[in-house]
Amino acid sequence: QAVASGHGGLTTFHGSNHVDVITRISGLLGPDLSQQFRQLISVVASIKRIEEHGNKKANRKIVSIVENVGNDFKEIFKYDYSKDFFIPNSPEELNSVQLDKARELLGWTKERLYEEIDRRILLLRRLGEKGISDYDELAKALVRYYVNGDSIG
Repeated sequence: QAVASGHGGLTTFHGSNHVDVITRISGLLGPDLSQQFRQLISVVASIKRIEEHGNKKANRKIVSIVENVGNDFKEIFKYDYSKDFFIPNSPEELNSVQLDKARELLGWTKERLYEEIDRRILLLRRLGEKGISDYDELAKALVRYYVNGDSIG
């Protein structure tokens, strides 16, 4: 109800991909409610355990991001296992309805949006390089970024 009234929301589902999630929800809610629920979904990120190249250690990694475009879902990011990177690998290559909506809402140009995405990528890389994975440390770093524009040096 909160999401339907305009409030943001985030939740998790167990399923191998967005199709699994939609199928499970449809089975639980019935046709009318599942259609309403489906319309409220903006983005689905699929996460899997992936072994690092040359290492038996497995980490959780986002392997796909799809966004809701009307009555269908479109993949906007995909992890390439063989090359160990994401496709597309630059903000300029994105064709995202949700990012475009956010850009318009913020009154930003595409260039401003790309700059901000690049800054956030840099922030996340630096946090990773410093080994910051503790929730409290991460939260503090994100608050510094959003309040002061501080990046991790």
